[in-house]
Amino acid sequence: MPSRLSNQQQRLLAALKYAEKRGVAVSVEDLSKLTDYSPSTVSTYIGKRLLGRYLFKADAEHTYKVRGLVAVTDDDFAAVMTQKATGDDLDAQLAGLTQGQWARAVTMLIKLGGERGYGVETLLARLLGPSSD
Repeated sequence: MPSRLSNQQQRLLAALKYAEKRGVAVSVEDLSKLTDYSPSTVSTYIGKRLLGRYLFKADAEHTYKVRGLVAVTDDDFAAVMTQKATGDDLDAQLAGLTQGQWARAVTMLIKLGGERGYGVETLLARLLGPSSD
């Protein structure tokens, strides 16, 4: 049965598995060169499909460590790359976070919400304010 992955997706999966096996971080630029995807396409895939699932921010700025992808099949990767994000999917991703990953995710969401003017301070005050016990 032929792979459901495009040639570029096959190259992306191979590059990510290679990085995971070697324990090296990858950047958008690295993946763009290895796959022939534009940097903006790689960034979109990272942000919408891979970050928090298989890619995690590394120590160096704009780099990512790969975890948990070595055993993923082409079909499973194709499913991840083509699915639409749903609330259930987000719930499943968040449920698997370690405490450190959770803390980083919360910090990232607070920063992003502040940058977008989402009223983070008001929401946090309401959530953390005195209880009505």
